[in-house]
Amino acid sequence: MSENVVKSLSENTQNFLAPIHNINQVAVNNLSKVTEIQLSSAKYFADLGINQMKQAASVNDLDSARDFAARSLALMGEINKRIMEDGQVLANLGNEFNADIGSILGEIASTQPVKPAKKAAAKS
Repeated sequence: MSENVVKSLSENTQNFLAPIHNINQVAVNNLSKVTEIQLSSAKYFADLGINQMKQAASVNDLDSARDFAARSLALMGEINKRIMEDGQVLANLGNEFNADIGSILGEIASTQPVKPAKKAAAKS
């Protein structure tokens, strides 16, 4: 008898914690991906800034200043493109996260019995 109670308690605990575990896994995986994107972006922009400073330091006449300005202008397009790409990747990750969490919550809802709402007592 006590074995059945322990087994039942263990199964109920596992059933209760499984969705929470799944949600945590999805959240950690998402956070890991976002962190990778942010670190990659930080490295890209840090390297870019250092390279720009090196190029600016090499400006020594009007022609080199003009070349530096032209390269800097072209670089603005690259930066814009990178920002847009990173934004799209992050938006896709957000959509995947929402879909995964929605799926888990849908599974929870489908396994839980629907309880009728309690009617409020009439006031006189």
